[in-house]
Amino acid sequence: MSEKQIKAIRGFNDLLSPMARRWSQAEQILQEILENWRYQEIRLPIMEKTELFCRGIGENTDIVGKEMYTFADKSDESVTLRPEGTAGVVRAYVENKLYNELAPQRVWYRGPMFRYERPQKGRYRQFHQLGVEVFGETEATIDAETIALGYTMLVELGIAAGVTIEINNIGCPQCRPGYRQALVAFLNARREHLCENCVERIEKNPLRVLDCKNPECQAQVASAPTIDEHRCESCAAHYGALQIYLDAYGVPYQRNPFMVRGLDYYVGTAFEFTTSLLGSQNAIGGGGRYDGLVEDLGGPATAAVGFAFGMERVMLLVEHFDSLQADLSLDFYIGYTENTFTLQGLQALRALRSLGKTSELDTRQRSVKNIFKRGDRLGARHVVLIGGDEAAGNFFTVKELATGEQRQVPLAELAKLP
Repeated sequence: MSEKQIKAIRGFNDLLSPMARRWSQAEQILQEILENWRYQEIRLPIMEKTELFCRGIGENTDIVGKEMYTFADKSDESVTLRPEGTAGVVRAYVENKLYNELAPQRVWYRGPMFRYERPQKGRYRQFHQLGVEVFGETEATIDAETIALGYTMLVELGIAAGVTIEINNIGCPQCRPGYRQALVAFLNARREHLCENCVERIEKNPLRVLDCKNPECQAQVASAPTIDEHRCESCAAHYGALQIYLDAYGVPYQRNPFMVRGLDYYVGTAFEFTTSLLGSQNAIGGGGRYDGLVEDLGGPATAAVGFAFGMERVMLLVEHFDSLQADLSLDFYIGYTENTFTLQGLQALRALRSLGKTSELDTRQRSVKNIFKRGDRLGARHVVLIGGDEAAGNFFTVKELATGEQRQVPLAELAKLP
């Protein structure tokens, strides 16, 4: 192989067919659902000022501390390829004064995100998210709506059977400090049994210890105090209402008092979509409330809730269940025996495509035998043959490959074939 070959950067992957075809189908399904639920699309820059993520996500998170693609641009300003979507959406919400519009406001986004972490199945340095955010509503009905929206998406993609929805309420600024104090005391008593990352998290972000995938750490926190024992009356009532509304939506869920989110802005409701079918990377999406983030980023106090799916992991489940058609169907394959018949071929191609028939015209002359053979290999439903007799008589020979039925039809009748 030539030494001049340039390969893709580690963790940055090409998306080829037939998987690219599945992605397109999935995105179309999800967009139709979002439009039906009256969510408006928002398109965001993939690069933002670094300060946005430091303030929005939190200085003590692994994302900000270890994983961001950050560099100085030519004006010596620190910029970062976005590692997640919510902070950018909130920045746009504040900068464009969307808070002056009628609430609640429902938006959705999709696109590539970037984190410098160890590439593994379903987890890459460039990855894709599809997310939703709702601004301006505090009631648990909106929390339930977003979770139900996510569940509907999974159902329509044909993968809901492989996914569990876990919910929690991780408390608010009034009740979480008491829980944090109890959790830190518990973890400090066991710090010699925790991994290096978890020891570092005890003071900086102790809730993240509960989410560690290290088996020894998991064993240590199995008896840790839970937020259930510290939740204030308001958070408890909100959590109870959420479950009532999820039941009304018909959404299956499990309560998980140890489920936390990895970003500092979450408060109150938190949830994840998890699966046991993808190995240790079991979360395919998640979200929750971030009622203080808009204000933290310079806007008015605004309640907000949202979630995002990791599309690579979602599509691994689509592949597992084989729930979307990967191949692009071909209604008509057109071939000719002499290059002088190219114009007739183009006429047929134009007529068929104008009526929405998937069609392909061969670019070189072939024998009759090879035309039918190639059409079969391409999986065409019909083969359109143009030979000397067809060109002279101004008709086409059409063969339906499934039945072997063959007929001669004029151009005007060609596109009427089923």
